Amino acid sequence: MECPPILVYRFGHCLHRLGLRRIAYGVSWINRFLFATWIPSSAEIGKNFLAGYWGLGIVIHSNVRIGDNCWISQNVTIGRRGSDKGVPVIGNNVHIGAGSVVIGEIEIGDYSIVGSNSLVNRSIPPHSLAFGTPARVVRDIRHEYREEIDYGGME
Repeated sequence: MECPPILVYRFGHCLHRLGLRRIAYGVSWINRFLFATWIPSSAEIGKNFLAGYWGLGIVIHSNVRIGDNCWISQNVTIGRRGSDKGVPVIGNNVHIGAGSVVIGEIEIGDYSIVGSNSLVNRSIPPHSLAFGTPARVVRDIRHEYREEIDYGGME
């Protein structure tokens, strides 16, 4: 079962798709006040989305697209850079560690892991482990330790 902020988001997103954008925006503010998270109803978030600690401190731009089976830890910011017009696109089965910032018109590939407290301002290819400030790809995790990486039963 999804955590309450995600359930509130799903309700707001349904209203947004139905064209009730003002009401959906109000639903987004319910998340802001009750759970200290900003997950706008206009964002596109896939199935089985997990938010660490009920989404505490998560801030997501209104145009962000997040794939299926993603796990976003607490205090993560996903948005645009000041001069960019685009926002990040996050693939399927991605884990973003606590305190990370993902900014700019970039893509994070499927099955990638972003370490905690990383600044991601460049695209990350699929099946990559990246961390640091700015984040750099440390290794390809396509074959390595595949069974040991815990996606919380989301695969």
